[in-house]
Amino acid sequence: MRTVRFLLALIMAATLSGRGQIQAGEAAEKLRKSKRDFALADADLNKTFQKLRKNLPEDDFKELRDNQRKWIEYRDYMSADQPRQNGFRGEDPKQSADYWESMASLTKSRIEFLEAAFDEGLPKGISGSYEDSFGGSLNLEERADGVVFQIEVVRGPTSHTGGLAGLASLKGDAAYYKEKVEAGDDREPCELSFSFSKGHIVRIDGKNTDYYHGARAYFVGIYYKVGKLEESIDLNATPDK
Repeated sequence: MRTVRFLLALIMAATLSGRGQIQAGEAAEKLRKSKRDFALADADLNKTFQKLRKNLPEDDFKELRDNQRKWIEYRDYMSADQPRQNGFRGEDPKQSADYWESMASLTKSRIEFLEAAFDEGLPKGISGSYEDSFGGSLNLEERADGVVFQIEVVRGPTSHTGGLAGLASLKGDAAYYKEKVEAGDDREPCELSFSFSKGHIVRIDGKNTDYYHGARAYFVGIYYKVGKLEESIDLNATPDK
């Protein structure tokens, strides 16, 4: 009887060992594939960036290069946290396929962003759909009484969100928004300024915006037009804070 139990234990141990080896092999293959996918995406990003370097004026490219460096830091930061969110307990996130899958996904999104932001066929004027490639999206619609805006952001690996819509007064190459705070609401009004340049870039600055976004979310930054405005902005459908 003891012999039978011993043999069964050996069989069970061998089975578990075999399963472990298969799982380890599958994980290693997934890691290898994810690294390869990122390498291909990164090569495509470099090609896209070098093409823009040839086509853009020197000052415009310098501004884009600075933005690109910040974006690379953002991509690496976002990807480093992805394995932990998916249950990885190792010390080096680069040993997880989730890290490289995130790197590849964000890189592909950046390529799409760059191609759209510098497409010569973009619609003229202020109205359009804009992105900052850091989790922020902006819709602008120029009207007779000013510029209607709708901004939504999802920032950081913990997905802090925010949103706001309103009507900004247009003055030359800039527009300004100041919230009307209801009586009895003990807080400073939210303010945003929009600076337009080169026909497709908007720089947003603001103050007292915390009421409308999470602790690590923010509205400020540089947004690039990436397409036309698909539909008129409805101010009655303001995004929740």
